[in-house]
Amino acid sequence: MNNTSRIYAIIAVVLSLLFIIWSVTLIRSVKIQRDDVSNHVAAITQISSVNHAILELQTIYLEDKYRTNSNWVSGLETYTRTVNNFRERNSNSPEMANYIYALDSIVRRAVVIHTSIYSGEIKSEAELNQLETEFKSELNEALELNENTTAAIRLKLAKFSDQLAWKWTWLNVLVMFSCILAIVLSVVSILNSINYQKRKKAMIALRAEKDKAQSYLDMAGSILVVIDRSQRISMLNKKGLELLGLTHEEEVIGRNAFDYFASKSEREALKEGFKKVINGEVQLVEYYERRVVSKSGEERVVGWHNSLLEDMSGRIIGVLSSGDDITEKKFREKALKETVIKLEKSNEQLEGFAYMATHDLRAPVANLMALLNLYNKEKPEDEENKFIFQKFEESVKSLNNTLSDLIDIVAVNKNKFDEKVDINIEETLKDIVESVKEDINKSGIEVKYDFSKCNEVSYPASQFRSILLNMLTNAIKYRSPDKKAEIQITSSIEPGFIRLDFADNGLGIDLKKYGNKLFQMNKRFHAGTEGKGIGLFIIKSQVEAMGGKVGIVSEPGKGTTFSVFIKL
Repeated sequence: MNNTSRIYAIIAVVLSLLFIIWSVTLIRSVKIQRDDVSNHVAAITQISSVNHAILELQTIYLEDKYRTNSNWVSGLETYTRTVNNFRERNSNSPEMANYIYALDSIVRRAVVIHTSIYSGEIKSEAELNQLETEFKSELNEALELNENTTAAIRLKLAKFSDQLAWKWTWLNVLVMFSCILAIVLSVVSILNSINYQKRKKAMIALRAEKDKAQSYLDMAGSILVVIDRSQRISMLNKKGLELLGLTHEEEVIGRNAFDYFASKSEREALKEGFKKVINGEVQLVEYYERRVVSKSGEERVVGWHNSLLEDMSGRIIGVLSSGDDITEKKFREKALKETVIKLEKSNEQLEGFAYMATHDLRAPVANLMALLNLYNKEKPEDEENKFIFQKFEESVKSLNNTLSDLIDIVAVNKNKFDEKVDINIEETLKDIVESVKEDINKSGIEVKYDFSKCNEVSYPASQFRSILLNMLTNAIKYRSPDKKAEIQITSSIEPGFIRLDFADNGLGIDLKKYGNKLFQMNKRFHAGTEGKGIGLFIIKSQVEAMGGKVGIVSEPGKGTTFSVFIKL
């Protein structure tokens, strides 16, 4: 039995119960009224007997007004028996009790008058006639009361008859309607059962076709999803379920597609866009890439190919989307892009390294060769040999410095750093200041610092000293000749970083002109100053290799502030 047949059966049972309750109520009402009719008919008969007894009393002939009438006693006894019998049979009827009470009052007055007539007292003719008239009047009143009571009972019986006829009619109608309803519901149930069997067969066939189609869709290597006009998922293949981390199609069918196939940040925008596509306000984007979050929270990138679904009239009824998981592809593309950037950067550094190696090494080597040719081997004690050795020493020192710089560059490119240690910033700075005290005294630069917000850092010791030294020597090299030189070094804590600011009042740099070349190798921006142009390059490379960053704020003539962010 299908759901519709069950509903019909329930309706039939409910209506049948209602009809049964109604019929029982009517039958009980009819029975009560029939009992009332029987009681009232019996009352009429009894009232007729009472009336007959009163008539007998009334017809007693007053033959002798001065002696007792023997017939009166007999008639009064008959009346009393009749009334007592009536009272017993109608003891439960307040209406009949009131009637008996009124009748007894009347008859009692008549008895009193009769007793007065036959009391034996001598009365005049006129007094006897008056008493006889009152006697007959009382009995006539009793007869009239009987007649009125009988008429009232007959009127009530007429009403009972009408009510009984109406109730019997309704009983017949209920019986007929119940029969008709039973027949109709039976026919409908039979027809519905037949249709249900047909529909069941059709549904089984449709389900088989759907399962067959679903099996083909599940074999597809791409995600296939159909979204109806209301944005609900009406079909999703196995690949799509796997992407979402689900196992059963019923978990998503009928639910909003963008709650599953869009990230929270894009969800509302995509829903609004879909509405406009369905309403024909905008064109459907045939391909786009979106992030999809699975049930477990895993995020994947899917490339969607989309096409509209239309009915026979050309009305848009939904969208068919085919998606491919391109997460690994995007990851490879990103990695490739980063590799290309690194290669370009490495190539640029390699060019600078080659330039430095060929330029900065060639000069001291050439000087050494020339000095060796000038050296007087025959007379080692020659005074000129002392001068040559002095210059030879300077060339070797220059060559050593260049090699040290090259070693630092190679170490940065290979990310070769010392182990991190806890460093006291203030003590390290004081040590650096002491090591370049001669340069500080010559330049007259004033070194100020404030490490009250942060005086401890975990960093490779040699690299950290290199940062302080390069920043300090840069401030000395590029000081302004027009004012007293100074550098202010401060520390602070920012989310995820320790920040070191190196603010000087030197020459400054035109960032609009040189900003993109500032941290490149072998780049110098002020003529007449010493240096190879690799200090800032090394600092930036070291800091970024350790997860930090370097920033700069500068303006020509107003000084420069370098900000070094060391990752916590």
